[in-house]
Amino acid sequence: MLLLTQFKREFDIIDIPQSTYDRITELQDQFFAWRADRSADHPYWVCEGGGDCDDCYHADAFVNWLNAFPLQESEEKADVVAERVTGDDGKLPLLRFY
Repeated sequence: MLLLTQFKREFDIIDIPQSTYDRITELQDQFFAWRADRSADHPYWVCEGGGDCDDCYHADAFVNWLNAFPLQESEEKADVVAERVTGDDGKLPLLRFY
């Protein structure tokens, strides 16, 4: 199932299994918790100057997380189909990340 993801003013398109889409809000909440967990060892941390760290990510982070955790045992995987596409034309379901 194709899904448009929005990160501030940027949009990406991902393809996810239908079973994932059916519980997308729950999974997005779990992703946000994982992403913000300071003990999580993920490549999306950006640290400047001596300690303050923030996370920086796009659809690839969500897709990687889906495949590594909720879809780990599944034969179906999520994938990034297109990056930095032009806006929301209303043709795909929209999932906001901001």
